[in-house]
Parts: sequence; C-alpha cells; structure tokens
Amino acid sequence: MAMKKKIVNTMLSCVFASTWLAMQPSLAAYGDKCDNDAQCDDGLFCNGAEQCFQQQCMNGSQPLPGRPLPGTSRSLRWRCDESQDRYVVEGADLDGDGHDAINAGGDDCDDNNANRFPGNVERCDTNGVDEDCDPTTVGFKDEDGDGYNSSSCFNVQPDGTRRYDRSRH
Repeated sequence: MAMKKKIVNTMLSCVFASTWLAMQPSLAAYGDKCDNDAQCDDGLFCNGAEQCFQQQCMNGSQPLPGRPLPGTSRSLRWRCDESQDRYVVEGADLDGDGHDAINAGGDDCDDNNANRFPGNVERCDTNGVDEDCDPTTVGFKDEDGDGYNSSSCFNVQPDGTRRYDRSRH
C-alpha cells in the first residue's frame, strides 16, 4: 500500500509541475519551436540569454560562478545576482581605496596601490606617480618662489615619457 501511495504522489507531483510549466508562457524549453529570441526567454538572468536558432529554442550560457571572468588579468571572482539581473564581482577593489579595478568594470588605474585612484589629489613627486589616474595632470610645487611649477613635478605617461606642467599657479 505504501509503494502504491508513493507512486500516486510522484505522479501527482509531475502532473502539478507540468501544469505549472504549461501555464508559464515565457518558459520555453530547449528545442521548442520559436520565431524569435523573446519566445525562448525563461525570465531568468543568471542562466544566460536563450536564443531562437533555426526556429528552435537554445539554452543560454554564462561563465561558471566563482571562476575568473573572461578577459581579466587577475583571479577576480563573481557571482550572479538574480534579484538585480547582474553579475557581482567579488574582490574588485583589492587595495581598499573605494574604486574597483579597471578589469572589473571600475576606474582604478592601479588596484594594487591605495594612493592611486580617480579624484585623488595629485602630488608633486620625483618618481612621477600619477595619484589621480589622469596622466595629463601633475602636482604643483613652487620650489624657487617664482610662481611657476617645479620641473621636479611630472607624471610618467603610459608610453614611458614624462609629462611636465610648468604653468604658473
């Protein structure tokens, strides 16, 4: 009797599940006939975008959670946030300066140095550090009192050259 009851419960569960799925117009299954991508959309973000290919629905795909995102130079980890329809990069601000790394979609030009980020005050230093992530700006220091910036203030450019600003302040 117990086995018969279990089989009936399993069959009822399958009937209810298939009825529920049939009532969901946006939940097309792999291989269903279609005319456009919208007919294949299952309403979920994290399992990738489904597509209509040769009039058949194809499953979506996305990188595996927790693996490095393609095109990143470091092992940034990510997870999918279904409630916000987006991928969240974990460990994107490695130096803790409040700016995410460029390869994680941020604007931090050097995520290994907490003293280099957009909006930071540019300082006059003799080693050409670009504190504000803008190689066109340099710090100001009037060493001889003439009102002009010192030649010791420069930024090293991406091509290795130095940029000076001898303007008057």
